[in-house]
Amino acid sequence: MKNAFVLFIAVVLVLVLGIYMFTYQVYFNQVAVRARFGKATPSSVILEPGLYFKWPWPIDRVEHYDTRLQVLEDNLEQFQTNDAYSVNMRLHMIWKVSDPLAFYSNARTVGAAEKRLKSLMQGLRMVVSKYRFDELVNTDENKLKIAAIEEDARKVIQDQIDQQRYGITIEHVGVRRFVLPESTTTEVFNRMKKDRETRAARIEQAGRSEATRITSEAESMKKRILTAANRRAKEIETQGDLEAAEYYRTFQDGEQFAVFIQRLNALKDILAKNTTFVIDVNQLSEFNLFVTAPPAGTAGNK
Repeated sequence: MKNAFVLFIAVVLVLVLGIYMFTYQVYFNQVAVRARFGKATPSSVILEPGLYFKWPWPIDRVEHYDTRLQVLEDNLEQFQTNDAYSVNMRLHMIWKVSDPLAFYSNARTVGAAEKRLKSLMQGLRMVVSKYRFDELVNTDENKLKIAAIEEDARKVIQDQIDQQRYGITIEHVGVRRFVLPESTTTEVFNRMKKDRETRAARIEQAGRSEATRITSEAESMKKRILTAANRRAKEIETQGDLEAAEYYRTFQDGEQFAVFIQRLNALKDILAKNTTFVIDVNQLSEFNLFVTAPPAGTAGNK
């Protein structure tokens, strides 16, 4: 009985070992390349998930590759912009295996592929050097060129990967982190200060120009108004002189009567308010009406 149990265990182990040696499994998120004696052909690529048979090593060797997107981050590297500013950037890359056969033939493993991709990411200084510093850092988002830098970097890396037939598709290259060195920070602050001073001077100059324009327009308007007012005053004065001339001719026809009317008007103005005063009527011609004796014969007639 004991020998039968040991035999059973041995058979199970042989079967398991046989299955392990002669089969392999491909999951839904994988592709596999079955290379025979180290060589792979298009028929060696397994795209569908399932259980497959193979010859044991060293006849067949199977490599599994994940078909999902993979993220690769680079270290913080220093780059120089087109206007000679130093910036530290950490890039990241999203990539996937798009051609398993080419990937197996030229990269073989994911580790080797990532090592090559990192070296390409570190060589993007030519891409960054095409852009100015204010296209990397700016309060106006319309002037930022980060997206353009990322797309240019992706194209450069993709072209180099295609030339080497790595079978990789670069989905995205992005700026993960952006840091300014201390020297650059000082330069940026000095530049910002200078820009603000220049902008303030420009605004101040525009204000002075506007003030000069407004003052000039006001002076011009003042002259026009005064000219029109003086012209109108002359017209009124002329009209008054013409009307006064009519009154003068009337006064000339009855000069004594006109003087009498003027005296009455003066007396009316003097007595217009409730004021009590004492005055010598002999010194005020307006009161001669009360003190001058009537002509001879007038009293007798009365």
